[in-house]
Amino acid sequence: MAITERPAVTRLGPGVAFLIVVFAGVVSRRVPDLLPALLRKNTGDVLWATALALACAFASPRASIVRLAALCGILSAAVEFSKLCDAPWLHRIRWSVIGRLLLGTTFSCSNLLCYAIGIALGVAILAAIRRRGARNANQRAPLPCLTGPDVPS
Repeated sequence: MAITERPAVTRLGPGVAFLIVVFAGVVSRRVPDLLPALLRKNTGDVLWATALALACAFASPRASIVRLAALCGILSAAVEFSKLCDAPWLHRIRWSVIGRLLLGTTFSCSNLLCYAIGIALGVAILAAIRRRGARNANQRAPLPCLTGPDVPS
């Protein structure tokens, strides 16, 4: 009987990538002069969507890349269009530091394009992580056969 081994699905890769992207996003906001003028305004939005994709992959490591991309597209559009909502409780959330970082404050159609680019970047990173994980799983030594002529009974 052959023993087949499925590659382990891990949260480590998406988790580490998420932390790196969040760090890059904070740096892009704290030290904007490090970036060319063209990138200063939109880098945070692209990295926000990239982090969203990686966070979703961390939360659901077995989800397909297509499903993750669709979920992130829906979530990011919902967040952007929620900026048009004028509910006082939502304004209170948005004006906290965490609320401003997670939900933003001002609606902009260009953000939707930034989110699409960020999601594409996030799923590309995830695909690379998964390819590397599958390749590493295939390079592991095979399990010894548990039955056969050279196994004593």
